[in-house]
Amino acid sequence: MPDTTHEQLVTEIARDLVAQAAPQELFLFQETSEAYFKNPGKMLKGLSGKDEPLGFGLVEIGSAILMSPIVLAVVDEATKALAEEVTEAGFVKKLIRKLFHRSEERKNAPPQLTQEQMEQVRKQAFDSARQFNLPESQAALLADALIGRLALAR
Repeated sequence: MPDTTHEQLVTEIARDLVAQAAPQELFLFQETSEAYFKNPGKMLKGLSGKDEPLGFGLVEIGSAILMSPIVLAVVDEATKALAEEVTEAGFVKKLIRKLFHRSEERKNAPPQLTQEQMEQVRKQAFDSARQFNLPESQAALLADALIGRLALAR
């Protein structure tokens, strides 16, 4: 059974990052995220590895590659790694509550990430993005945007 809280968190953060990195994809984001969570491997087929040809389907439209599945994968992996790292009970639930209920921001603030945790999440995101053959500069922007988004959730 899928973890809907985790999926909501990933979707919310990824939507914000796609809005920054590839706003032209927002009209497809809902469908892309649903397809990603149904079958991540299919959505990402052909995007990792050095010389693999691109797969067909939603990820590739003509000669353009959609960033949304890559952003979803990077955020998914980073949040899973962060959830494993953070030992305080309820961290992810508090973060999702904060993202969706900003008026309760002060009462239910999630634990703040340490500098070391932020650096670890950034490295994870950067490495994940590079696995999908994103240029170093784009991978760095995506990793930095993720860290910025997490910092704003405080």
